[in-house]
This record gives sequence, C-alpha cells and structure tokens, in this order.
Amino acid sequence: MLFQGIFRILDLYFEEELLSYYDKIDRYLRKSVISLLSDDNLKEIEILHILADIINVLTHELINFGIDPEYLSNKFQELYFESQYRENVQTSLDLFNLKIIPLLNEIFLEILIFYIGGINGSKTILKLKNLKLIPLDLFLNLNKLKEDLSASEKIEHFQKYIGLIDSVCGKFCENKINIERLEDIEKIEIKLQLMYLLYRIIDFFNLQNNFNFTHIRTFIKNNLNKWLIRTPIVTLTSPEIYYCGIFMANELNINLDQEKIQNFLDEIYDSIIEETYTPLIEETDQIYYFLKACEIVYDYIEPSFVEELIKEEEEEFYAIDNLKLMETSKLAVIIKIYALLNLPEKLEIKNIERILSVIHERINKNGVKQFPNGPLSSEATYYTLFIHYMRDSLKVLENTNYLESIIQKIYTNLMFLKFTEDVNFDLVSEIFYSCESLKLLNCIETKETLVQLSKYLFPDYITNKIARIGTLPKNNIKYRYFKIDKKTGRSKEII
Repeated sequence: MLFQGIFRILDLYFEEELLSYYDKIDRYLRKSVISLLSDDNLKEIEILHILADIINVLTHELINFGIDPEYLSNKFQELYFESQYRENVQTSLDLFNLKIIPLLNEIFLEILIFYIGGINGSKTILKLKNLKLIPLDLFLNLNKLKEDLSASEKIEHFQKYIGLIDSVCGKFCENKINIERLEDIEKIEIKLQLMYLLYRIIDFFNLQNNFNFTHIRTFIKNNLNKWLIRTPIVTLTSPEIYYCGIFMANELNINLDQEKIQNFLDEIYDSIIEETYTPLIEETDQIYYFLKACEIVYDYIEPSFVEELIKEEEEEFYAIDNLKLMETSKLAVIIKIYALLNLPEKLEIKNIERILSVIHERINKNGVKQFPNGPLSSEATYYTLFIHYMRDSLKVLENTNYLESIIQKIYTNLMFLKFTEDVNFDLVSEIFYSCESLKLLNCIETKETLVQLSKYLFPDYITNKIARIGTLPKNNIKYRYFKIDKKTGRSKEII
C-alpha cells in the first residue's frame, strides 16, 4: 500500500504507455505458464497447489530478468495471505488473472520506481528493453523523469520515501526474535496492546510471513477469560485489551466462543449506559473501541446499541472553551463515532462546526497538534486526515503537505525503538499512526491526496498534469488496489 499513490501518479502521467507495458509483460509471462492454466473448476486445496506451481515457474523467469530472489519470495508469499479465493477464484485462469497478474504488474511498477529513484533496477530495465517488453516511449520518458528528479531537491524526498520499506523491514526483521519474545510478556495489557500495534505495522509493510505468531495465537485462543476484560486506562494509543484480542483473533483466524464475546459486549454496553451521563463526551475512547469491536463481532453496529449512546447532550459540553481542553484526536473521534453509528444528523450541525473549528486551529502546513500549544502529533494528524476524508472535505487541506513530517517521524522513532519488555509505547504509537496516515494518503484515492504525494515526490510538470485531471479514471488500474472504507478505516482490496 505504501506505493499505491505513486502507482496512480505514474498511471495518470504515462497513461497508454503503461497499459502497453502491462500488456507486454502479461503476454510474455503467460506463455511460460500456459500449460498450468485452464477454466476447470478446482477445490481450494487444488488452487493452492496450482499457485505453488505457477509461482515456481514465474520465479525462475523473473530471476532471469535480474530481479532479487528474496524480494520475489516475499512478494509471492503475500498471495498465501489472501482470503478471497473461495468467492472469487474458481479456476487456475481466475487465479492467474485476478491474483497473479495484478501482483506481477505491481512488481514491474516497483522496478520502475526503484529505477527512477536511482536505487536499483537498471539491469532489469535494460533486460526488458532488449526483450522489447518496455515500450520505447516509456523507456525514454522514464529516463527524462529520472534525470529531472536527480537534478532537483526532490530526489532526496523520493529516496527517503522509497527507503521506508528497507528501513522498517530491516529494523523489524533484524529484531524478529525480540519481537516474538514480546508475546510472552506476562502483563496482559502490554502484551495485547503492544502486539496489536506492532502487528498493524507489520501488516502495513506485508511482513507477516517473516514472523511466527504462534505464542500470541495460543494465548488468545486459550485465555479468553483473561483478556476479555476492560482496560483500566484507555486511550487511542493504548486500546481496550478486549478489542486488541478480538482484532488479533479476527486477523489470525482464531476461533473463539462468539456467544461469550457477544454477552461481554452486552455487559460493556450496559455499564457505559449506567455509569455515564453523556457517554460520547465522557467515554469517547471506550465507546470508540467498543463500536469497533462490535463491527468485527457482528459485522455491523447493533442498532440496539445506538439509542442510549446518543443521548441529548448538554449544550455546555460543546462550548468552545470546553472543546479547546480536549485532545484533537478525541474531537475527531467524536465525529467519526457518529459516522460509525450512521447517525450524523443526531449531532447538531453547529456542534460539528464547533468541533471542526477547534481542530482547524491546530492544523499547520506540517501536521496537526494534539493541543493548541503542543508539538505535532502523528495520532492527531491521522484522525484529522481521516475525518476530512470521511466528510469529503480534503480540499481544506490542499495547501498542506504532511509527508515530510510523517516520514521523518517514522525514521526518527525507528532509530530509538528497542523491542524489549519496557518498550517505549510512544515510539511504537508514533510509527503506527504515521503508517496509518501514509495508508490514507495512498489509498483513499482523491485528486487532493495524489497532488500532495506528487508535490513532495515528483517534478512540477507531473503535479500540474494530475491537478488538471477532472475525474480520476479507473480503467488503467492493473495492479493490486486497495480502498479505505470511509466509516471504518479498514482497507480492502478491490478486485
């Protein structure tokens, strides 16, 4: 997902040249596996066997192009984490067309990106040129872009951005043993909250196959009574323990006692109603994680949970002076909760406007502050970006560019991060929310976000072309493509 925005920028700039590139690669590689492809219906286990055979052939072909075998292994391993085989893939042809070709196009786009950035890829590009697999116009224009980028200050931006993968993957993989040992921490809050945050970062960079989650999987499965409890202190940085457990169980395909979990959520709901006068204001973070847990368990927000959570709230709670005392993230999450409940009309327009006005006072060109006089916060930046995406109001942020701050926070926090039992949660949280912001900027697919990415990474003539586009076309998306749900924030691959 880190490169999806760059893929779209290249698609929109090179247009027909890239479509020809995809087509040439497709036809060339399809020949090497044609004997494995048919339109006969297969069982899931048969599809997985065919997948292994196809990957074996393609790996040999791609290594001959000069592509690193370890890079290929990591890329192809991602196919085994796909969860949509049953509903979308019935034959080996389906498998190749719907799953493998998009991944291959992604690989060959990344080669272009590495080449443009002067990182590597020259050997592969030359091989593709000699085989006439890269259109001549595309080859010449890539070289012009590479020269223009190298002659500008943006080459440093480009290389730092591309280098995030190696930096994060390197740090996490070098500390594989230490990260896996964190699963054995005795204190349940730290164990689950920390593993939840680390897993989300690992997932963003597609590193799941590098880690063994056996211990945490066993703990979640065998200790439901221990972690199905409320956290003493809940913040957006330190989520509810039960939510972390439910989320991880869902991600790791762990079967749990659903009736017991549903009864627990019923009890949480009752306690929130009984213990608070204005739940949304008093228990914002708790309600947020409660609702997100309900989304996973019920796959929707149970209507009966809504009525009492949205009480008629006192006017004083939405007074500007009161709102100014709250964290930016909390203010944004209040708006997000109403979207989760699908009842934005319940909150008076003037109250929404007051919340947004307080948030806007904390926005500057480099990010968002958690408090009026505080430092920039990755958490506040993420939630501010999200609610503007949710409300279709990203145009408000068109004169800002948060990428420098976001990327620098990842590098800085990564440098100081140590994977020990007393790990610094703030460092992990800053990296996590920075990655979530990058996910938004890459996957929410608006002209505003593409222009932001382009301003930071590419010469002005590319940004100007993107800015002049009316409606973003969809017919040139030939790689794996993810969208962010406007309510939940979940990413989903579009097939």
